Amino acid sequence: MLKKFLNQLERRYPAEALVTNFPSLFLYDSEGRQFSDAAFSELLSFLENGEGSYQSVAVQAGVRWCASGQKIVLRNTISRRGFLTPSCLWAYRQLRGGADVLFKTYPSAEMGFMQIVLLKEADPAQAIPFLIENFFTRKDVQEELRAVSRLCILRLLEGGISPDLLSELRSRFKGVEILYQWRPTLPTSNREASTSAQGIVDFHQLLRSVHDMKELSSLTRIVYLLSLFYVPLTEKEWASLWLSRTDRFFFQRLRTAKMVEASNGGFLLSTENAKQSLIKTFLFESYSLAKESVHRNRTERLREEREKRVRNSELDRQALEMVPEGIISIDRTGLLYYMNPAAESLLTENKQLTELLFGRGSLEDTLKRYSRNDVLSRITASVKANRESCEIFGDRIIVHIGGKRFEVELQPQVVLLRDTTDQFLIDEEIGRLYRHELKAALDVMGIGLETARQLIGEGRGDEGTQMLEQVEQKRVELFTMLEERMDFIRLHSDSFQIMPSTVNLNFVVDRCVSNYKEAAAGKGVRIISDHLLQPAVYVRGEERFLVRSLDNLVRNAIKFTDKGGEIEISVGREKLEAFVRVRDNGPGIAPEHLGKIFQLGFTTGGTGRGLYLARRIAVAHSGRIEVKSVPGDGACFVLRLPVITEP
Repeated sequence: MLKKFLNQLERRYPAEALVTNFPSLFLYDSEGRQFSDAAFSELLSFLENGEGSYQSVAVQAGVRWCASGQKIVLRNTISRRGFLTPSCLWAYRQLRGGADVLFKTYPSAEMGFMQIVLLKEADPAQAIPFLIENFFTRKDVQEELRAVSRLCILRLLEGGISPDLLSELRSRFKGVEILYQWRPTLPTSNREASTSAQGIVDFHQLLRSVHDMKELSSLTRIVYLLSLFYVPLTEKEWASLWLSRTDRFFFQRLRTAKMVEASNGGFLLSTENAKQSLIKTFLFESYSLAKESVHRNRTERLREEREKRVRNSELDRQALEMVPEGIISIDRTGLLYYMNPAAESLLTENKQLTELLFGRGSLEDTLKRYSRNDVLSRITASVKANRESCEIFGDRIIVHIGGKRFEVELQPQVVLLRDTTDQFLIDEEIGRLYRHELKAALDVMGIGLETARQLIGEGRGDEGTQMLEQVEQKRVELFTMLEERMDFIRLHSDSFQIMPSTVNLNFVVDRCVSNYKEAAAGKGVRIISDHLLQPAVYVRGEERFLVRSLDNLVRNAIKFTDKGGEIEISVGREKLEAFVRVRDNGPGIAPEHLGKIFQLGFTTGGTGRGLYLARRIAVAHSGRIEVKSVPGDGACFVLRLPVITEP
């Protein structure tokens, strides 16, 4: 009898007619009708042994008409039997009281579709990661399921999630763009508001009202879901399956077009044969259109990915061209693939380095065909022949050429060239500071304090006071030295930034003249300047560093000016620039040295950092330092800075 009932039900006979025709299947009590014990046993047996299509009918009838105790048994039976159809998964969730159903494997695309639909009202903290990992980002999942999972994720996001959860999801799934593109939106008028229910009198008119593929997908999804159910679901139960407002809109239009009919307090797809045939035709043709759309979307996505790779490749190339390290890339056949401007500059300007690494000949020819082992062999041989200028540490080689220091690092198919002269000099400067100058100054101060203590103890207070004054003078010298070294390190940092304020450049010159007037006089050199008589010139900058930059220029002039010589310092304004000119009548600068004097470490008797720091400070202030010199006729340095109007 139950089999006959299920056969009748599958052919979409109204449920009320079934109850009337087969009353012996049901018991009636205060809670309404339910399956009799005999009928329920037969249902379980049929559920265990029946085919998939009959199993769908059985579980739906069980959800609708089983008693509370029977539903627990039915739920366990479904779980044990497995989920052969989407409606079985729906029934299982209903029997669990709407609890989330998270199965990482599913036997068919239809089951995956129902899995996604049922997660739209689940806990976002569990459902969104599940959808991303098992559907949205998996390459082996059909495009249709990926599209539906995207809709479900959006529905969960729009349902409201905390900022902390969104931040956690973005951190966990960094490559999932939907989490970054989504923004909370204000409610807007939906599709239903733009199309009146009036005028939709049949399914053909409903199809003609479809605007685009997105709406066609929504209508197809609704019709497919309706075709899965053989017992009526309430409007609330149907609403739990819709993924968007458009889904709800088309459900209402299907009712208006009489493709959905009311039955037993709920709604079912129409049982009329003509409408059933129309639905089957629609689903078949819609599926074909969907496949074409998926193919077009996939092609478009691949095209966009190719364009994105090209754009990223161009950005990478631009980034490589901006880095200060030299980079040479070799393809798998050993041919030169890429060389950035820094590498080209290093190898072009340093012929000895090029010959040491790659041999004689043009750079392009020497790089045309070689391997990592070839370079290692050549460098190893060069190291043995030039032990005084080369050191090798595994794949890292340090080369000393003409006062410069280079590091060459070999990686698979990549050669990295780095001019580490500046960093080496900084490290050396810090080491010298701690090993010698700082230790020596502290030793002198310690001896001075001990001597002063002894003198005061012996009653020789005046001598003790003089000794303390000498210690104080040494302390000031030590503080100044430390300040200079820290400024040197700070100025050399790539992150160095000034703290600008309005600066009177005339006062900067005045401080510099005061600082070095005695030192110049002690050498027999006269400093001439009329800066206090000139109109005030203002710039934006950090006064302490501007004084230091000018100090280095004046100190350099004093160093190379002989006794009886003169140093002329002038300040003024030319168009949009302020300038300070330092001119001496010393021996001048050799032409071959003009291009090197601002390099860190270049020296003809000093520390090799004075002019380097002077230019570094000028550049940090958006300025520059120019130099002109004729051998035997002195040198002229000009500090130029952007001028500002009088404050």
